[in-house]
Amino acid sequence: MTERGARRANHGRPGRSFEDLTLPLLRSLYRFAWRLTRNPEAAEDLVQETYLKAFKAFSLLRDPERVRPWLFQIMNRLATDRHRSESREVQAAAGVELDRLSLYDRVADEDPFLFGRPP
Repeated sequence: MTERGARRANHGRPGRSFEDLTLPLLRSLYRFAWRLTRNPEAAEDLVQETYLKAFKAFSLLRDPERVRPWLFQIMNRLATDRHRSESREVQAAAGVELDRLSLYDRVADEDPFLFGRPP
């Protein structure tokens, strides 16, 4: 890698590059992600998202010696955010076909002023 390429991978900072600091932690991060998700595909996605977020914020890392807890904190927050968003999702009932007007068809016969007429 050229000096210019090394500087780019290091976000212009002196010292070790992002890859030098983070790639040795890949296996540990994957194991942690698997423990959080219990799903190999979801764990891989979580690791990938963690590395992407860390790469974008690498210039904000103050102490390169603290890269391990920094990465694990990013992953933990991403997993928490995913869990929160999954718990908010409403699953459609199995076997129910919904088309564009099916909701309208279901409420067409109901009184629109169920709780009283407007004044």
